[in-house]
Amino acid sequence: MLLLVLALVATVTIPSLIATSTTPVGLNAGIEEFPMSAIHLTDGSSFKQATQLNLDYLLMLDPDRLLYTFRVNANLSTMGAKPLGGWESPTIEVRGHFVGHWMSATAMIWASTGNATVKKNMDYVVSELKKCQEAMKTGYLSAFPTSWFDRLENLKAVWAPYYTIHKIMAGLFDQHRLANNPDSLEMAVAMAKYFHQRTVAVIESNTIAQWESMINNEFGGMNEVLYNLYKETGQQFLADFAHLFDKPVLMGPLSVNADLLTGLHANTHIPEIIGAARRYEVLADPTYADIATYFLMLINSTRTYATGGSNSGEHWGMPHRLGDTLGPGTEETCTTYNILKVARHLFKWTGSAHLADFYERALLNGIMGVQRPGNPGVSLYMLPLGPGNSKPTAAHGWGTPFDSFWCCYGTAVESFSKLTDSIFFYAENTLYVNQYVNSILQFNVSDAIYIELKSNFPAPEWLDNGTAPQTPQATLQLVSPTGLMIRFNASIMLRIPMWASLVTININNQPYMGAAVPGTYANLTQTWTVGTLISITFNPRLHMEGILDDRPEYKSLTAIFYGPLLLVGMTTQDRSLVLDGAEHSDVSKWVKPVQYDNPQMHSFHIAFTGNFMHHSGFMLWYGAMPDDRSSGTVAPDSTFQIVMDPSTPSLIMLESFNYPGFFISSKGVGQQLAVLQDDGSATFKKNCQFELVTQVKGLLLMQGDAYISSYKTEKSMLTLQTFPSSAGEREAFVTNSAFNMTTPNAHYRQFSFIATGHNRQYLLEPLNAVVDEEYTAYFNITTETGGSMKRVLNGQPSHSQ
Repeated sequence: MLLLVLALVATVTIPSLIATSTTPVGLNAGIEEFPMSAIHLTDGSSFKQATQLNLDYLLMLDPDRLLYTFRVNANLSTMGAKPLGGWESPTIEVRGHFVGHWMSATAMIWASTGNATVKKNMDYVVSELKKCQEAMKTGYLSAFPTSWFDRLENLKAVWAPYYTIHKIMAGLFDQHRLANNPDSLEMAVAMAKYFHQRTVAVIESNTIAQWESMINNEFGGMNEVLYNLYKETGQQFLADFAHLFDKPVLMGPLSVNADLLTGLHANTHIPEIIGAARRYEVLADPTYADIATYFLMLINSTRTYATGGSNSGEHWGMPHRLGDTLGPGTEETCTTYNILKVARHLFKWTGSAHLADFYERALLNGIMGVQRPGNPGVSLYMLPLGPGNSKPTAAHGWGTPFDSFWCCYGTAVESFSKLTDSIFFYAENTLYVNQYVNSILQFNVSDAIYIELKSNFPAPEWLDNGTAPQTPQATLQLVSPTGLMIRFNASIMLRIPMWASLVTININNQPYMGAAVPGTYANLTQTWTVGTLISITFNPRLHMEGILDDRPEYKSLTAIFYGPLLLVGMTTQDRSLVLDGAEHSDVSKWVKPVQYDNPQMHSFHIAFTGNFMHHSGFMLWYGAMPDDRSSGTVAPDSTFQIVMDPSTPSLIMLESFNYPGFFISSKGVGQQLAVLQDDGSATFKKNCQFELVTQVKGLLLMQGDAYISSYKTEKSMLTLQTFPSSAGEREAFVTNSAFNMTTPNAHYRQFSFIATGHNRQYLLEPLNAVVDEEYTAYFNITTETGGSMKRVLNGQPSHSQ
């Protein structure tokens, strides 16, 4: 159950903030965003954790290293700094792009946190970039020479120079918009003037066709930033220049509801749609509202995965043909960042709860899991979705803090700097509560009213300590530093998520009689006073969603959700799940929460060496535990459940933590032990049963007259060995065979489940909580009648019944 409570009280919480209007030119006042300075994340959520990790990374980056290539390009001193690596290396043609993202990210995170070091660093970077621009004397500012644009204008190969220019200009604009930098707006406009003059010259000396050929090269969101600058300054050339980036070969087909997206590079084109949305907002051009609306509908209905992402290998494939695209290159995280921006624009026009639901899904599943917990500056390029994929083996894998700087590093530092920007929205006399995330908001300026939102679902702190999640609940509290009994009329629009069931709302313990339908808003309109209490409860549903593929061979590929959270199955390759036909549609029949306080979970380490018994590749090994237990998969692979058989109480079976239904099994004396799936046979059971024998040096795991041992084995293998006949070897044998049984190295994460089919079981974890494990995002779910489901007891497999 999820509980939401709204209490109106009078206490002092945070200092006064100013909420200014952002009503677009030419449009009637609709739904608007609060300024980022009006919303702050509070403790107790994964959003706060992710923001802090991102802040730690931003503070790790030396401003002089960020400036290195800009200074080189402007023939200025590099101040003794060393260049960065990866895409910011002096040899890479898109160098400088991350610095633009960095300026946007620092402006946003400063607006939300007020961090003084961030402010000092970003002011320094902008001031030094101004020196670079002044040294160039033309308004040009970049980390690469103007000859990149000579090549582009002559249609010669060059790697996306306008893409990088967009990031720099957008970063400067954000420094103005969010941090009130006194120079950055003028710097961005000077850049626009320089490039506008070049563009006019190209068109006059050639034709518009030459320009349209040029912008087949990726240019990011140049139209968006130019419309933003026009909105801010009113200089007409900016709007005219922006419109030149409204690419006809993309906008034309979309304007007549035609799908020509197949084969296109996704992250080239989604930013162009964001620009189209800004044209509508700034110039009230309805054609571009239609384009953005149709585009998002088209993507979501034909090419979107369960995560909210929409591409494989950075490109869009054919509509309704996703089944054979799942793999290590699915999906590029940049594109999820950008599709969220499109959805956010459309929400502000429409107030659609479905768009808010989509935003939540894409943010939680497509963004929140791309950071590596505890490791600032380690994030993903691709979020893989195929069977047996893992984040470290995705295309590009985990990056590094100073030698990656991919496009997705730039969007990542922005994403985790602006996690506050879509929790609340407002319209005239109306507050929208869109995302249930711990935060505090200045709701009303004149009376200084604040709203404090607390929630433990769907984005609580990620705990990996075996603690069961609490009953999902949230509180929403209105506070006033004045201490007055404030009365005001307003509508509070509470999003009722599509994934919710059994919704009830109470106001001061009295039932709310209005509609509270999943996928809509509950409109609570009345006179509010201090002390008013609103509560809302609903259950997150377990549910399935088929992949967007209309070919018969892929009709069974299915994703499993708990509320908005995509649950992925721990597996090295297999993704098949055979269910009883009568129970298939009711996910709660075959997906059960784990037993978090299971006392039978343990790890075993060799008493003499401290090396842990663990499995890899379904073979049994021994090895050291990394200092960082979230690193790799040793912790879960070295955790086992002791399963007892009442008929043979002296014998135990050791079941894998992350592969339920798989047990340590012997293949005979002298052979390496394996971790194999229970086939239900008596022989299998016999091969998996061991006796725990207490010995002075530790516990021996004995099967017949043989023992699990590391004695004289090769390559860290654990084998089944008989006791040596030589007295001289016996002590060494025992030393290498005695184990200590410890508390488990791994614990279930919050919202862990076990899916049980006729053929096997899977441990299910939220994708955004998985770190290094191999998994599948989709299951090949088929049905049969009369099969025997694997037995589950209290959410845990029981093989002793």
